[in-house]
Amino acid sequence: MNNRNAPMNNIFILLALAAGLPACAMLQPFGRADANSDGRISRDEATGSEDLLAVFSSADGNQDGYLDSVEFGNAEQLIAGWRGAHGDGAGAGGGGGDGHGGHSH
Repeated sequence: MNNRNAPMNNIFILLALAAGLPACAMLQPFGRADANSDGRISRDEATGSEDLLAVFSSADGNQDGYLDSVEFGNAEQLIAGWRGAHGDGAGAGGGGGDGHGGHSH
């Protein structure tokens, strides 16, 4: 991951901890989806997750064709809201179905 993203990542860690979420709940899925580590997720990179691809346009607030870490957080909220409305408890991160992408705490 690029060092230029370190301050933003620290903010997300603090927000996640303040919300009672493990820090990885925000950062691990973003890092996994950002295959080329450029600090943003392209539509091509999003093809690894049907859920992310489904909300990509809605989450891409500035419509630049990429999701930055804030927009990715918005995408996760959209996915979680949709899943909650449809009674699907699986996590947005994929993998283990618990939102942790296959790892546990």
